[in-house]
Amino acid sequence: MKERLLYILKAFMLITVVSVIQKPLFIMLNDNSGSISLQDYMEVILHGLKLDVAITCYLIAIPVLYVAASCFFCKIPIRKIMVPYYSIVSFIIILIYVADAAIYPFWGFK
Repeated sequence: MKERLLYILKAFMLITVVSVIQKPLFIMLNDNSGSISLQDYMEVILHGLKLDVAITCYLIAIPVLYVAASCFFCKIPIRKIMVPYYSIVSFIIILIYVADAAIYPFWGFK
């Protein structure tokens, strides 16, 4: 049981950290003036943290339900289901981040 909770916590933290790291990378790619300070970066990260946590909760809902079911049915293979799930989710997230960073200079907004 402890291992399952630790698994969920690690997945939650990983997805949240990736979302937080995306913001400074986006700013660095699209800042032509170079006038953004470290304080501005921190404000962007802190301002977006609530949304990052909310998105993480949505993305972690299926793994939480699956891990909860595995507590009652011990023969459920967690790894066989979660690896494809995270692969698909990772691909979609990367696609969104790259498209967002590439389209921003043309549209002028996210």
